[in-house]
Amino acid sequence: MAFELNICRILLPKMCFVVFFHIFIDIILKFLQPTPVNNSPMETKKNVFSNEEITVTFNPRKCMHAEKCANGLSQVFRTAIIPWIDLDAAGTQRIAKQVRRCPSGALQCVVHKTAPQVA
Repeated sequence: MAFELNICRILLPKMCFVVFFHIFIDIILKFLQPTPVNNSPMETKKNVFSNEEITVTFNPRKCMHAEKCANGLSQVFRTAIIPWIDLDAAGTQRIAKQVRRCPSGALQCVVHKTAPQVA
């Protein structure tokens, strides 16, 4: 019986240490694992601006912020006002010409064929 007590006194603390050490290592490794990155594309609002003559779309992910749109036609492309595109501030052809100057292609436009006005 004395032999068994000595074994318990010697082995039990070592076994407890080993068990707690493994638990401690598992907890540390969980904290050291990199968190998964959400690779889903950034959610953006729909950027479609339209009137009877033209529809302009803006893709913010493509925009390189060269500001050619605002510098060339600031009454239409207003960076400090929301909504930032005002299609009624200039003629359709001027807007389409300015959209085609967008270096990144973030701005796109479609000119609609308008029906003749009946007086």
